[in-house]
Amino acid sequence: MSSQREQAILRFHAARPGATSRALARGDSYLRLAALVASGSRVLDLACGDGHLSRLLTARGCTVTGVDLSAAELARARALDPTGMYVRARAQHLPFVSGSYDCCVCHLGLMLFDNPHAVGAEIQRVIGPNGTLYAVLGGGPTSDGDDAFHRFLAVARPFLGPPPGTWSDAFSVAADAERWEVDLAGSFDEVWAFLGSSYQLAPADHEHVRELTRAACADFGAEVPLRVVMFLLRR
Repeated sequence: MSSQREQAILRFHAARPGATSRALARGDSYLRLAALVASGSRVLDLACGDGHLSRLLTARGCTVTGVDLSAAELARARALDPTGMYVRARAQHLPFVSGSYDCCVCHLGLMLFDNPHAVGAEIQRVIGPNGTLYAVLGGGPTSDGDDAFHRFLAVARPFLGPPPGTWSDAFSVAADAERWEVDLAGSFDEVWAFLGSSYQLAPADHEHVRELTRAACADFGAEVPLRVVMFLLRR
């Protein structure tokens, strides 16, 4: 049985398929993740969403299977990439034989899964003892500074539910994770594409918090600063 958290995430993606790639494609996180994978590899793209990363990997000569639980995201992925392989499945029960893949990639998904130990075991099973996991993990705003992320949190805090989880909940890999900052500055609408994709923000509050954030960022002018902390995991 899925958790309330998982149901909330699925509702978000049903309403806004492709929101994650639209919010982050302007940064370098997808490209950085794809660049780690050797051309010709058999790749499992876990929590593939609308297939943005899968398409980048296919263009690099990889054989890719995208897996997601959201039917809406997979429908968008198939529409954008009719020849791609996209499978609806739970990360805790992957429908592939052991050793099917050379590596697994996961862009901002590990911290969202229920039963992370089962997910980790399934990843290890399908990539085999010599396979590698490459993952981008969310780290939130920078620890200091003044940008749209900090101002969003200040005005949105009363409307935010509990966080969906952190990467350390899923895998205790602090020593293996490389920290970097992604610059997502742009127009307010471009910045809001990222901020408004928070799973903690209820749909009923979305437009109200958007306008509160717009007002809080008005003095930035046309170019709104936004920096996001991410971690790159190799395991």
